[in-house]
Amino acid sequence: MKKRLFNISVYVVLFFGLSLSANSLKDLQKVYERDGLYYKVFSNKLYNGKGFQENILFLIISNYKNGKKEGLSEVYTKNGELASTQMFKNNKKISQKDYFKIPTDSIIEENTDEKKVDTNSNVFYTATVKDLILNITNSKGREKLMKLSFSLRSTEPTISELIAQNKVKVVETVIQQVNARVSEELLTVGGEELLKEDLIKEINIVIDDLIATNKKIKRDSIKKLHFTTFKIR
Repeated sequence: MKKRLFNISVYVVLFFGLSLSANSLKDLQKVYERDGLYYKVFSNKLYNGKGFQENILFLIISNYKNGKKEGLSEVYTKNGELASTQMFKNNKKISQKDYFKIPTDSIIEENTDEKKVDTNSNVFYTATVKDLILNITNSKGREKLMKLSFSLRSTEPTISELIAQNKVKVVETVIQQVNARVSEELLTVGGEELLKEDLIKEINIVIDDLIATNKKIKRDSIKKLHFTTFKIR
């Protein structure tokens, strides 16, 4: 029998961002990776303790010391089944045991190369959005200017053309996401990472809606987003 992380109802609560019960996973803190180190959400301090990362398919529970993975790391599916265990020392993976085959690009990986090819031979293709000038307010309602550029990594070969052809809708999505935040939030590591996560989700929705009748183009193809310019003045 496969090991269960916790019951399905609690797991669904976690994955859809609702509050956890007091007795379930109370020691877990959501963390974000930046430049190979891990931080608590909405904090610029390196994280110490037990925490988790998540994407649309998996949840990864790890132990952290001075912002680095140390010791046991466990990968769970959306059904709460243990998919893999990994051991880390000073942020380097020294062993791994898989309980069933899972796509490598679905797990949160550290220090990935722009030209990396996953084990399923899917090359990541890049599209860029450059030099957006956006208005954003701070917590006191004062307006600031934000300059934003980013690149997208996708498993869809035509992603660059799709983004170029639908740039207006993509930019509208970026504006909506930025306007939903204040500048102080975006200036934290966690705030920047949350924006990145939400942009991946929302831009995928935009592209998927536009290609709904084309069965040849992959859905949810955008896997990663990297900010090349992120300035607030």
